[in-house]
Amino acid sequence: METEDFFKDYLEESSAAGSKATASLEVRNGPEDGRIFPIVTETVRIGRQIPEPERMQGAETVSNFIIRSDKAISREHCELTALSSATFLLKDLDSRFGTELNGVRIAAPTPCRHGDTITIGDTTLMLRGEG
Repeated sequence: METEDFFKDYLEESSAAGSKATASLEVRNGPEDGRIFPIVTETVRIGRQIPEPERMQGAETVSNFIIRSDKAISREHCELTALSSATFLLKDLDSRFGTELNGVRIAAPTPCRHGDTITIGDTTLMLRGEG
C-alpha cells in the first residue's frame, strides 16, 4: 500500500472512530488482517476504490471502507445498511466474484447480525457489536 493511501485510509478511519460506533467490521482473514473499521453511518460501502459519498444537507449517512490490497475485491463490491442496532442488510453491488455471508453466496439483499462473517475477494470480515 502506498504511503499516501495508507494515511488517507488512516485519517478516514480515525475520523469515523471519533463518532459513537455501535458496530464494526474486523478483517479476520486477508491482506489487511486485523484492521477494524467502526460503523458510524447508516450505510457502509465496501470496495477497492469507491467514489466519495454525496453528503445530503450536512448529514453523513454513508461511509466507505476501502480495502486496496485485495485485488479480488471489486471497486464497488458490497454495501451494508443498518436496519437496527444489531441487524444489517448486506447487498452485493454486482461485484465480479460475488459476496458471501457465512460461507453462502448471496443473490439478493440479505439480513445479517453481529457475529456473521462476510467474504469478499480473498478477505473475510466479521460484523461485531460494540460495547
